[in-house]
Amino acid sequence: MISTLVDLLGNFYASNDFTHFETIARTIQASVPNDLVSLQFLGLAYYQTGRVNEAVSVFDRVVRRKKPLAGAVDAPVVAELSEDDNCAEICYREATRHGSQLAKAWYDLGTVLLKLKKFDLAIPAFRNYLAARPARVRAKLALRRRRALASGLAPAFGAAPR
Repeated sequence: MISTLVDLLGNFYASNDFTHFETIARTIQASVPNDLVSLQFLGLAYYQTGRVNEAVSVFDRVVRRKKPLAGAVDAPVVAELSEDDNCAEICYREATRHGSQLAKAWYDLGTVLLKLKKFDLAIPAFRNYLAARPARVRAKLALRRRRALASGLAPAFGAAPR
C-alpha cells in the first residue's frame, strides 16, 4: 500500500497536481503518523500553493520530530522498531529509490527549504534527490567536465587534460 501511495505522490507532483499531491501526503501521514517524508511533502504542497506560513509550521514540526541518525553519538538506543517506524522506513526507501518520480519533488523541497533557511532539512532533501537520480547527476557532471576540458578549465574540476 505504501509503495502505491508513494508512486501516486510522485505522479501527482510530476504533473503539477498539487491538490492531489497534498491529499496523498495527508493520506500517508494519517496512515503512518511518524512518517517525515509525507510531512515534508505536505509542507512542500503548502508552499507550492502559496500557503507559506503553513509550510513553515510543517517544516518546524519536522525539525522537532526528526530522529537522530543511527550512527549519531547521542542517538538513543531503540530496543525495537514499532510498526509505524517500519512503515516510515518503507516510505523513505520508496521515495528515494533510484528512478523515483519524487526526485524533482526532493530537489524542489531542498530549494524551498533553502529559501526558508531550514538548512538542516535542505541538505538531506538534496541528498535524497541525488539518491533518486544518480545517473542524471553523473551525466551532468560529465558534461561539465567535458566543457571544462574544452575551455581549458580542467584543473578546476580536478581532471587532467586528455
